[in-house]
Amino acid sequence: MRTKEQCLADLSKYGPLDVQYQAARAELDVLMAQEHLALLQKTRENLYQVLAEMSSGIVAFRQVVDRAAADGDKTARLLVRWTKVLSFATVGLVMATGVLVYATFKGR
Repeated sequence: MRTKEQCLADLSKYGPLDVQYQAARAELDVLMAQEHLALLQKTRENLYQVLAEMSSGIVAFRQVVDRAAADGDKTARLLVRWTKVLSFATVGLVMATGVLVYATFKGR
């Protein structure tokens, strides 16, 4: 099979009604189709590579979100626990203050 340049040279030498022109045109069409096919295959390979990278990125993002959710649950449980402890301590301080106020005014 000839190169594109050879086919283009034959196209410039012969007229559209010549057999050589038609043969060169057909070979040029085949060469162009092969180039387009190679380009499409390369594009497909690149697309698959990008999709694979996106997929791994999505998996990594999902793992980060899962860890963040677990950490958020743990933080919420600890906040509830410490809120209970502090509320009991506040109730104890209010009661102690009440006892001290009562003791202060009872002695008068």
